[in-house]
Amino acid sequence: TEREINVQVKSNECIASGGDVPKVHHVVFTRDPGEVQATSERPVDENESRSEMHRTDTSEEGKNGLVYGGGEVVFDAGDPSANGRTFEEGQQDQATDRVLPMYRAGDCVAVYPETMCKDVHRLLDRLRINGSYLTTVQLNPEHFGRCASEPPPPIKFIAPLEVWFQGALDVGSAAPQGSFFEAMAQFATAQHEKDRLRLLATREGHTTRTEYCDGERRTVAEILCEDFPSVRPTMPWLFHASPRLRARLFSAASAWADSPSQVALTATLSEWTTPFGRARTGLFARWIQGVKRGKVVRIEIVGADGDISRFVKQSLHRPLLLVATGAGIAPVRAFARERLLLHGSTVPTAVVFGCRRRQCDFLHASAWASESQLGLFRHGGAFVLACSRDGASKVYVQHRIKQHARRIWDFTKHGGCIFVCGGSTTGMPDAVALALEQVAQQVGGLSQEESRSWRQDLVRKGRYCVEAWT
Repeated sequence: TEREINVQVKSNECIASGGDVPKVHHVVFTRDPGEVQATSERPVDENESRSEMHRTDTSEEGKNGLVYGGGEVVFDAGDPSANGRTFEEGQQDQATDRVLPMYRAGDCVAVYPETMCKDVHRLLDRLRINGSYLTTVQLNPEHFGRCASEPPPPIKFIAPLEVWFQGALDVGSAAPQGSFFEAMAQFATAQHEKDRLRLLATREGHTTRTEYCDGERRTVAEILCEDFPSVRPTMPWLFHASPRLRARLFSAASAWADSPSQVALTATLSEWTTPFGRARTGLFARWIQGVKRGKVVRIEIVGADGDISRFVKQSLHRPLLLVATGAGIAPVRAFARERLLLHGSTVPTAVVFGCRRRQCDFLHASAWASESQLGLFRHGGAFVLACSRDGASKVYVQHRIKQHARRIWDFTKHGGCIFVCGGSTTGMPDAVALALEQVAQQVGGLSQEESRSWRQDLVRKGRYCVEAWT
């Protein structure tokens, strides 16, 4: 099952010393109570509030151009002052004086989580090591982009040992590589454990290691605490062999011009069951749910790749169709907000968003409704919602695209651009591509071969961009 929540981090303090660390920033975590949401596949804690659009009428068509019916919601062009409708917004924290580096729609934010304290303490207790011992770590200056011609100064940090485990080593979620078992074998005092560790490290033991470690996502803490109790590695070897803590990449879900001191993220929190029935939750899922307001976390702004960067420039002054499912709504939010700030309501924008149920999976609902009031969807634009679990039959984004074929074809005829974002495991990107080709056939009068060439031509010109993941 998955949970999707929206979080914000506000810039508080940049780590910078003579330009040594230009990209990594310390930020203060804030959670907007009006934007915390969970998918319907998992019970929601009563302390978590859901972001939901509140409406005062239940008619098929609201007075301000919001259309309801058949599991569909469309924010259409309408008078932003009509009906006096108000929408609940989460409380906003006061902006700080620090600003983040400028980012654009399509850029990513790398968030550095921490290993859970209970996993660290469990491992240190098992190894009979005092986590409060002060430890000195010398960093490699090459990691900070310093020119090789310059003599690197010594960069040393002193902190309790448990701090290094929490911030540098992933001993509580990642499965270690074969080299880890090879290293641990030399510290096993029980012969049967030594033999098994050596087997797991060999090429012949690859299948066994895959079943034991990778498939079950066994962690360093579990391996040493549960299965190989005689292993007592030294700290240098444990640091050397353990998986490093990796940053998690998320598309920015906000516009820098809105508030240079903060950035919004939309995260998918994953929970699953292994082949042997072990319940698992991703490190980020566990960590982010335990982060308290005011917690200092590390982030890094990562520029978009070439295709997305080119698309951003191409679509800046053109009609734009944005198609997203689930957490793919994040860059769509950034595109829409950035366009509204730069161009107001002069450039047509249409959004097609797919989720399971409107009541609990409609991410950023209040923000979309508020921006509809500001005229984001004027001049032929619209917001169309496809809820796959609300009706008797499943409705996906490709179905909504075909339902609004005339509107979408008009977008493309006037030089419009198309951006598709979401998971690819269900075949969504291919289904959207096929739906667009069918639109070209039904409304544009193209043949099947011509419609395929038409879409491929959009890709070559940088007017059609897909960001998908497995």
